[in-house]
Amino acid sequence: MVFRALFAVIAVSACVLAGAARAGEKEGPHGCLDRMEQRGMVMSRHAVPFAVAIRAIHPRDGDEILRARLCYGARGMVWSVTVLSRTGKVRGVTIDAKDGSLIKDH
Repeated sequence: MVFRALFAVIAVSACVLAGAARAGEKEGPHGCLDRMEQRGMVMSRHAVPFAVAIRAIHPRDGDEILRARLCYGARGMVWSVTVLSRTGKVRGVTIDAKDGSLIKDH
């Protein structure tokens, strides 16, 4: 019972933090793409599909992907992924959208 309550608090906190982070992101040509734009970039082969990019994360049992967005990075397109570990730690991962390689795990 206590574990469920703790998990609920962590999950809600992660959602609030993700919402605050999203509020600071720019939409449009210098920020992250919406789903239609993401699909277009993948279909035109300017970005690897997320199913390919997720291999760079090496998710462990119990890890959950909270959010994945295709964004413009300093050197091209990147997948910006938020992961919730089974221990409740939220981490951000940046993956090169051109080849699916891991850029940063923070």
